[in-house]
Amino acid sequence: MSESTLIQEQLQELLDQKRTLEKSLQEKQDQINSLNQKNYTHIEKLQTKDGELRACRERVGELNERLDSSQKILAMGNLATGISGRMDSSIAFLRGNISSIQHHFLALDQVLKKQSAFIDINKAKGRLLRSYVGQLQAITQGLNIPSLLRDIDMRIEESTDAMAVVSKTLADMNYFSPSRRGYFVKDDVQRSLEQALTMAQRDLVDTVEVRREYTEVPNIVCDTQRLQQALYNLIQNAAEAMPRGGILTLRLGNQNSMVWIDVADNGPGVAEHNREKVFNLFFSSKPTRGAGVGLYLVKQVVDEHGGSVRIEATEGQGCNFRILLPIDGSPR
Repeated sequence: MSESTLIQEQLQELLDQKRTLEKSLQEKQDQINSLNQKNYTHIEKLQTKDGELRACRERVGELNERLDSSQKILAMGNLATGISGRMDSSIAFLRGNISSIQHHFLALDQVLKKQSAFIDINKAKGRLLRSYVGQLQAITQGLNIPSLLRDIDMRIEESTDAMAVVSKTLADMNYFSPSRRGYFVKDDVQRSLEQALTMAQRDLVDTVEVRREYTEVPNIVCDTQRLQQALYNLIQNAAEAMPRGGILTLRLGNQNSMVWIDVADNGPGVAEHNREKVFNLFFSSKPTRGAGVGLYLVKQVVDEHGGSVRIEATEGQGCNFRILLPIDGSPR
């Protein structure tokens, strides 16, 4: 075989290899083009889905806003219902008592007028003396003056209690006022506890024994007014748990960087299924008393102070609320 023939065969072989590679390259290019087309399709689908996702997010945002507004409206409605119930009950007491007191005073007024006329006639020694004596006896015969005066005194006391309920409700609602701002200073927590007890004296029946178990504690950074309101709410809650009397125990101490306050009663306690709910707004285990705001405000005030509050209760064996407050904590 000549050298030229050998070279031609080698060239032909190279050409065949080139054609094979070109064909393979074309196949790969076709595959790439096909994949690119699929990718374009997928990208278009992704873009479409992304647009749909953004629209869904906007819709969810709108629904969240509407839900938030609805929850606020519902909360305000429940709050208004709670306030209305307490106010209506107190106002009904006041109206009934005022009406009874007016009736009593009208009866007393008649007696006093007849007595005045009797005195005038007695002075004049007139002929109408016997007639006025008979009229005075007829008026006073149906009246038990001592009993009437006791009833007036009782109704005035009930009216005072009703006004205290109204005042307490308004004080609770003041917490929600946007104009209310905390004023934190270094203050004596024992004095705040004692002042809260003084505020709650009317809620404590004569058969409630108050026990104090205090240890000396440092002053803490607090909003004195709000802290006193929270402590008052706890004491009032304990008093309501012992309508027939019992033992109210106030404890005070500190550990490390915290001051703790206990308000305990030996009332009926709290059922286990209610313990996690007692700090919820509008929850009350005493449906005939309160609007379910007092303990909620206790937790809010304690949270504002960077502290914590927990309930320690056994059904039938009383209840203890423990507040933990940082001595030098920053208000939230």
